Amino acid sequence: MTFHRAQVEEELIVGGMMPEAARYAAMRQFGNATKLREQSHEVVSLRGETLVQDLRFALRQWTKNPGFALTAILILAVGTGVSVAIFGFVDAALLQQLPYASPERLMSVNESNGDHRAGPFRFRIILTGSAEQIFQFARCL
Repeated sequence: MTFHRAQVEEELIVGGMMPEAARYAAMRQFGNATKLREQSHEVVSLRGETLVQDLRFALRQWTKNPGFALTAILILAVGTGVSVAIFGFVDAALLQQLPYASPERLMSVNESNGDHRAGPFRFRIILTGSAEQIFQFARCL
């Protein structure tokens, strides 16, 4: 509030008011600084008694409507579990590197016929090594 009060005081001085009168006018416009500070602390701070009251109210509501409470808890638990499972999959599949020494050198060997259409996969091999070693291995198949 000090900043805002100083801004108003400055505007009043620029408007032609005497500095002392501008200071008092700005103070009257904003009101009691101590009261404003206390009100802002009440809004911002978390008080223990309100937390205890909220917990008592939640417990009372839970005992009045246990079906609703259990349904809400179940929905929250399932939602949390699904979120964790999806993040685990995305983390393993997309975010982490492959568990190989040099993943940029991996190649996949597939079977195909002469017109470059893939045939049925009998097996799949993932090879590491130089391209020449892999091509020699592929000719042996």
